[in-house]
Amino acid sequence: MLTFSDNWLLTDSLTDYVLGISSSVSSFMPHGMCYLWKPSLIGLYVVSDLLIAISYYSIPFTLIYIVRKRKDIPFNGIFFLFAAFIIFCGTGHALDIWTLWHPNYWISGCVRAATAIVSVITAIALIRLIPQILTLPSNAQMRVINQKLEQTIEELKQKDLVIWVKEKFLQTMLDNLSDGIAACDSQGKLTIFNRASKVFFGELEEIHSDEWSNYYGLYESDGKTLLKQEKLPLLRALNGESVRNFKLVTKQQSKKKRTLLANGDSIVDADGEKIGAVVAMRDISELEKVAEALRENEAKYRLIADNSEDLIATLNADRIYLYVSPSCYALLGYKPKEMLGKCLDDFLHPEDRELFARREEVCIAQSDRCTNIHRMRHKHGHYIWFESINRYLKKSNSESIISVSRDITKRKQTEDAVAQLNEELEARVKQRTAELETSNQSLKAEIIERQRIEEEIRLLQNITQSIAGAEDFEEAITLTLRQVCETGGWHYAEAWIPSSNEKVLELSSAWYSSSVELLPFREGSIHFSFPPGVEVSGRVWANQKFEWIQNLPSQDEEYFPRVKLAEQVGFKTALGVPITADHKVIAVFVFFDLYHRSENKRMVELVKSVAAQLGLIMKRKQVEDALRSSMATNRALLDAIPDWMFRFGYDGTLVNFKAPKNTHAPLISSNFIGKKLDEVLPQDVAKVMINGITEALTTKKVQICEYQLNRKTKTKDYEARIAVSDRNEVMAIVRDITERKQIEYNIRSALEKEKHLNELKTRFVTMTSHEFRTPLASILSSSELLEHYAHKWSEERKLNHLHRIQTSVKHMTGLLNDVLLLGKADAGKLALSPTEFDLYRFCREYVEEMQLITKTHQIIFNRHGCFEESHDRSTNPDDITGNRGYTVCMDEKLLRHILNNLLSNAIKYSPNSDKVYFDVTCEPKQVVFQVRDLGIGIPVEDQKHLFDSFHRASNVNSIPGTGLGLPIVKRAVDLHGGTIAMKSKMGDGTTFTVTLPNLTIK
Repeated sequence: MLTFSDNWLLTDSLTDYVLGISSSVSSFMPHGMCYLWKPSLIGLYVVSDLLIAISYYSIPFTLIYIVRKRKDIPFNGIFFLFAAFIIFCGTGHALDIWTLWHPNYWISGCVRAATAIVSVITAIALIRLIPQILTLPSNAQMRVINQKLEQTIEELKQKDLVIWVKEKFLQTMLDNLSDGIAACDSQGKLTIFNRASKVFFGELEEIHSDEWSNYYGLYESDGKTLLKQEKLPLLRALNGESVRNFKLVTKQQSKKKRTLLANGDSIVDADGEKIGAVVAMRDISELEKVAEALRENEAKYRLIADNSEDLIATLNADRIYLYVSPSCYALLGYKPKEMLGKCLDDFLHPEDRELFARREEVCIAQSDRCTNIHRMRHKHGHYIWFESINRYLKKSNSESIISVSRDITKRKQTEDAVAQLNEELEARVKQRTAELETSNQSLKAEIIERQRIEEEIRLLQNITQSIAGAEDFEEAITLTLRQVCETGGWHYAEAWIPSSNEKVLELSSAWYSSSVELLPFREGSIHFSFPPGVEVSGRVWANQKFEWIQNLPSQDEEYFPRVKLAEQVGFKTALGVPITADHKVIAVFVFFDLYHRSENKRMVELVKSVAAQLGLIMKRKQVEDALRSSMATNRALLDAIPDWMFRFGYDGTLVNFKAPKNTHAPLISSNFIGKKLDEVLPQDVAKVMINGITEALTTKKVQICEYQLNRKTKTKDYEARIAVSDRNEVMAIVRDITERKQIEYNIRSALEKEKHLNELKTRFVTMTSHEFRTPLASILSSSELLEHYAHKWSEERKLNHLHRIQTSVKHMTGLLNDVLLLGKADAGKLALSPTEFDLYRFCREYVEEMQLITKTHQIIFNRHGCFEESHDRSTNPDDITGNRGYTVCMDEKLLRHILNNLLSNAIKYSPNSDKVYFDVTCEPKQVVFQVRDLGIGIPVEDQKHLFDSFHRASNVNSIPGTGLGLPIVKRAVDLHGGTIAMKSKMGDGTTFTVTLPNLTIK
């Protein structure tokens, strides 16, 4: 049977054969002649065959494209046969178009023969495929199959989802466990590492089990021996061993050392087949540390207990000994093992058991400690006293008692001996008590006297201390009155002081009251004053003796003028006491009480004693107050002086100083106490100061020295006044006179300026009288001539005289304008008004104006710098030089004044030359104007006064001028913020250079 490729080879051979035949056959009649060459008919055939050929050619390409894209389509060979058949059919229709004009019928026939062959082959192949095609499922069958597949797929998806959820739940659960979980399959390959395992060991890696220990840092519990493969918990579990509480250590460089407790088992399926193993690992590092700390503490406390002299024991709730310290042998004669397991009651004294039990019950009920004193039997049979401190401990599953017992046998024996001694002492005390009672009676009188003396001393001490702390005499009296009233129980006290002329007693501002209700008596007494012998205070003053008034309300006003005031507040008793010093009363104290009090000699003696001592103290206080007042006055005077004060020795050593606030020391050193003047002042200043000190000590007169010190920011002037203060010692008051020196300098400057102004006035008068005389004379002459001879003169002659008058007026106007302009500049009223203009045009036009009025000199104008040259005059038709100019921002009016004065001076003061040079140099930010002449020059001695108003050089001779031009130039340049410079040599000429910045309009 022919294959598909054989069919194609056969077709190619037939085609070559036919083509060979067609080339040797003569031409037949074209097919178009059969259609009589009718265009419509031929066109119909051509269009139809062409569309059929195109369709035939497109169909096989589509089939081939489908077969290439869907290689799973069965029977794809038949598609290629169909494609070949359709291509030959399309070629036949194409040749039908060709044979309409070309009678190549042999070719057409061969193509049709090939088409027939291919069609037969295709039909045969298709018939052979019919049984297979019929076995293909129908669309309905395919839909049923597809539905079953979709159901199967959906069930698988549901199962996969359930599996995924379970796996996710399991993974989440494992990741949230604090224990590390690791699992492997039956081949020993790691399959599960939860999050805790990754914290312990890092990420899961597919490595062989013999490398697990090295890679994950697995060690035995000692932390030093690398864990062998056969000891790995996971491998042991995989081998069927049930791993329980296996301790291992993991150490890695990037992770901290951990102690893990591993438990593991193998994993088997439903058939009992081993499919892997799993291990759970718990981090017990912190528990190990706690256990170690507990072991250390237990060893420490066990060591303390073993070495303690006290009996330390642990008992259970039934008081059975669980632990006994070794000291039991020294205390009770038992070894610890002899007491273990025995009850405490076996050792207690029978009389102490009931009390001990009750105390224990209270201790257990309150979960607190209790202290018991009891007796315990020694191994030899005698009893020993113990003081026990028992602590009840309750845990979740057990109860225990910690007991610490100390041997107090000697203490108890001592207490018994002391009790016996106390009984003996009590008997002796009773005997002595009777003897002392008789002695006490005689001592009471002595004690009362001593108390009086002590009270008097205490009062004097309190008064003395109070007075010593008082700031003035009045406060000392107030404190004394308070102390006496509080000690003697008086409710009110006042002090009367002799007046300055000692004719009457005046109420002192010092007083004391125990209640505000007594204030009316104080207010009413302020207006009273008593001469000697009047009222209680006057009588005490005159007699220098105390006076006690027992019933004050019964006294008449002549005896006690303030009796109504006393009745108003309720005073019943009064006591007047004189305070004397040097046999002279310096004050009278009067005390009042709201109760009737009979004369108390003890109180009187106490007050008299206090008054005697108080007089001396208060006299001294008065002297101290006077001294303090004098010192305060002197201190206030010193503080008010805003100067530094120094004490110097005869050799210039600085002994002490007083500094005003917020000032710097008038010395060059801040640490100057104990140093000499040449160490804290410059040598020249120190020498002057030492000479002043020597002169003051010699002449005993005040010496005045002035000196200067250079500070960081400026120079300070100081004046030192040196006066003798002690033997071989002087006091120097140093004052900062910088401000005074500045004022003196300002006054001298003002005088110089006034003098200069007077000179300017003189120059102005001289200038105006000279400059105005000539034009005024010219105006007067021309006006008189016009008045008398105008009718005889011609118009030309009249105009000549009128022009002369106008010229004179213009000259005077210009002179006055210059004076006014200079006056404005000096007064600060000359304002700068910058505008933008073409500098080159301005200079050129100004030179042309000057040249028109100047017949004797040629002004040579040159420009340099930023002036751009261009021969394209279309940009500026008026500029015949071909320059495009340079725009600047300046005050055009002031610039004209500058150039006018400089150029006019250059022309005026160069009579022997016919040229003046004017150069302008433009720079990016400034313009330089230079005016140079070859004239008479300026003398050196006049150059420093060039810019002074009305000043003229000494060599101008008869050349006219006002002395205002250069001052005006200087003011205008300063307003621009520019500079002006001058170079001159006698006989060679002068050059002025003005530099002006290019301003900005704000």
